[in-house]
Amino acid sequence: SGDVPDISAFSSMIEESGIKKESLTILADKGFSSDDNFTLLEECNLKYIIPIKRTNGDSKFNIPTSFADYDDCFSYHNRSVLHKAILKEDCTVHIFLDTFLFANEMNDFTQRLEKKNNTLILRKEKEEVRRKNGKSRLSEEEFSALQPMNFRDAVIDRAGIGTIALRTNDKDLNAIQVYGLYKKRQAIEEFFKVYDDSLDFNSSYMRDNYTEEAWL
Repeated sequence: SGDVPDISAFSSMIEESGIKKESLTILADKGFSSDDNFTLLEECNLKYIIPIKRTNGDSKFNIPTSFADYDDCFSYHNRSVLHKAILKEDCTVHIFLDTFLFANEMNDFTQRLEKKNNTLILRKEKEEVRRKNGKSRLSEEEFSALQPMNFRDAVIDRAGIGTIALRTNDKDLNAIQVYGLYKKRQAIEEFFKVYDDSLDFNSSYMRDNYTEEAWL
């Protein structure tokens, strides 16, 4: 049914398809990284490569603090990628640091931090002027809170900048193969973008499954 999100329908799709072949590999985005889905895929003897969130314990507490703490590196489409593997009993978690992604995310982080701090400084200066004229608007607690955040405090919870963690139960694949296979999803995403934007098929205006199928 069209009103069922793909994440909710994932288990039903796997079960109803009857697919139980070790030669297949499931590629999905991080929305599908749940213990239930991992267990389901294992029970169906399906291999998978699925990213896990940066807040996940397997990735959050294993992200290297320096480049020297990574195991190895390789290039992908002229981009340097650093790699570290965490071996577990039933799977392997590969942590990748894409230097290009790191540069973009760090640039975005810096701009956001600058904007936030500049806003706080401006508010503080205006409040100081108002106080000199006896027209204070903020309490002492609110005024004290107008302190710019330094870089060290702001970045401490963002150790995962530029990283992606991929979990897979296929231990025969090396880091380059895991990364390359996962990146193949980009072709699928590009297809959806063309389907929606370029071909203008994002809205069918059909009202039920039968008319939708006929329209397709």
